[in-house]
Amino acid sequence: MNHARSTVCGSTADGKEAGECGGLRLRANLLLRGVFMSERDLSEYEGMWTTERERWALFRSDMGYLPIRRGDPPMAEVICDEELSELVVAKMLAAGVAVVVDFQDCQVRE
Repeated sequence: MNHARSTVCGSTADGKEAGECGGLRLRANLLLRGVFMSERDLSEYEGMWTTERERWALFRSDMGYLPIRRGDPPMAEVICDEELSELVVAKMLAAGVAVVVDFQDCQVRE
């Protein structure tokens, strides 16, 4: 069973669904808009790549990356603001958060 929790939802300016960015597009957008993107407030998500980093993984698919909170069951952190999502994923990648391709790798049994 897949569970998703949406914390920042809304449509993007270009009308695309959340998660439609791929890894290359993510990097290109960050390089092109790096100065402006750093102005976003990321404090709400900071634990995902700092103090709670071990509790998180990035699920990689053809559509890009999706932050997953490890657990039983794992929970997706859906960020519908595409720019904010790209920033959070970039911070998580830079911090070395684990990247997984199988959703079951996010399952933690206690």
